[in-house]
Amino acid sequence: MADHRSFSNRLRKTLYYGEFADASLPSDPVTDVAVEVLNSAVPNKRRRLDRKYAHSVARRAKISPCALMMGLLYAERLRLKPTTSSKDLSSSDVFLISVMVASKYLYDEGEDEEVFNDEWAKAGLRTVRDINKLEREFLDLMDWNLFISPQEFSNFVNKIESQVAVTKGLSRGWLTYSDVETLLNNKKLMESLSALAYDLLNVRDSCFG
Repeated sequence: MADHRSFSNRLRKTLYYGEFADASLPSDPVTDVAVEVLNSAVPNKRRRLDRKYAHSVARRAKISPCALMMGLLYAERLRLKPTTSSKDLSSSDVFLISVMVASKYLYDEGEDEEVFNDEWAKAGLRTVRDINKLEREFLDLMDWNLFISPQEFSNFVNKIESQVAVTKGLSRGWLTYSDVETLLNNKKLMESLSALAYDLLNVRDSCFG
């Protein structure tokens, strides 16, 4: 429990939760990342996810940072499936259902299914019947496999944190210590920068050697 609380606090910091008066709302940068992930994962042009709807769902459902990250990872998995798989679902629907399913996986402690889905129907401005149908379709697309290994989750979270850090840094013109720490913790990014530095040194040596 303590580890989960610590990780949630880390995400609230690195994803800039608390940027608005309503501290339950994700920041604009992480919301924009969510919109990009969902719209690339779902080819259907109908009811495309936008920042307004994502914020609306987040405000009503009080989506936790961990549930948001899990939901985005589920959507990323959908992106890797054949494009025909999710052709009947909109990105707005997949956003709503993916974070709902993630919340159930993380926090549901025996709450009545209909009550839980009713709350999410209100959050997404849909009917309970819609939610039940979308949930079944989503789980079928996921092959009912919701398990995420710690390593997979860590890698995905690092990627999203880095995107948010760069976006915030570019918008303000400088990086905070927290942003720099986030980027330094991204192993893949550091490996890419090391490889780039190595290539640049080789170019320099060939030009001036």
